[in-house]
Amino acid sequence: MKVALPMSRPQRRTQSERREEAERRIMETAVRLVAVRGLDGLKLADIGVEAGYSRGLPAHHYGTRAKFEIALIEFIRDEFEFEMAKVDIPQGLAGLIQLVRTFCDPGKDVLCKSVAHIVFSDFPLGNGDELKVKVLADLRATVHKLLERSISDGIKLGEVRPDANPKRLTFLLSTSINALIKEWLADPTVNLVAVGEELVQVLVNGLAPRIAAHSKVIRSVAQPQSLDLPRSISASGHS
Repeated sequence: MKVALPMSRPQRRTQSERREEAERRIMETAVRLVAVRGLDGLKLADIGVEAGYSRGLPAHHYGTRAKFEIALIEFIRDEFEFEMAKVDIPQGLAGLIQLVRTFCDPGKDVLCKSVAHIVFSDFPLGNGDELKVKVLADLRATVHKLLERSISDGIKLGEVRPDANPKRLTFLLSTSINALIKEWLADPTVNLVAVGEELVQVLVNGLAPRIAAHSKVIRSVAQPQSLDLPRSISASGHS
């Protein structure tokens, strides 16, 4: 006689687990939308629908748009720092070129693109909200440190002219990339990658200290076009 064994039922997730999954999906969806529209073009209702939930779920979880933006920027900052810690960025000018190409490639990586939209934009630093000021400043400081370090390393390696000022050059780069992204958002027919390459050539020609170093830098331009983050958020919405 065969005894029917009871069928094992799948373990139900706790409310906390369901909430955590929903918040993760909402944040990843928001990152994808920021990469396309920028932070100013973000609508909470659109995020809920695109994430597969109701229009009102983001507002239900986070309350106000201001609170959602703070949570989103914190999420982007943490994800970006986590991913960049695993990426082997070349030292010196080659690394700087790779970073510039990454931020100027709208089709490459949605996480890097969302970072570019927030860091290299006219988005106000918090509008008086101290927490928002802090999270925005933290994200911008993370990116600026990467750029400054690449320039400083380039000076040590003899690839960048010794009188170059890393902080001033980082400010100049930020302003330049800001202008490129703003123009691309206003007119999607602008070839952001091609214009980014022009910026790379300006860097190569403007920072090289001498002919020998210039030849070395020219070779570095042919290295990988942009960064490949190992666990990047999918542009299609499927992880």
